[in-house]
Amino acid sequence: MIINHPFQFQTAQTVDQVFDILQSQPGSALLAGGSDFIPLLKYGLKQPTQLIGLDQIPYLNRIEQRKEGLFIGAMNRLVTLVEDPQINLHCAILSDAARLVASPQIRNMGTIGGKVLNLVLKPAVRFVTKNPGRIDVGRFIIRIWLRRLWLWVLV
Repeated sequence: MIINHPFQFQTAQTVDQVFDILQSQPGSALLAGGSDFIPLLKYGLKQPTQLIGLDQIPYLNRIEQRKEGLFIGAMNRLVTLVEDPQINLHCAILSDAARLVASPQIRNMGTIGGKVLNLVLKPAVRFVTKNPGRIDVGRFIIRIWLRRLWLWVLV
């Protein structure tokens, strides 16, 4: 199946650039690993005017030990959580949990941020569906989630 909806693609280089694009182009959507989002595009369930690729933002791909704890960027793939020596040493339960997510193909493609986002968005989509005419809760939660995820996961 192919994607029949036309859209522009832009790769962001910084987190600030992502927020600038989201504010200036309301029809934009974020693309992380794509394991959940690409099927939605193929079936026409999502039709953004622009996709913003997050994979070139170095800040989101880091894993480093800090005095506050282990810093894990949202764009790290699930397979990285399984294989990274620092994660296995300092947070083995996270590594064990990532090992249980889906198939190896999905773990190679899916990101930790994408999986957390799905946990946040599914209840939001249900809320919007049951409460038509309300604000665009999905877009609001994505913005809040991005900021919180970087604080929560990265700090």
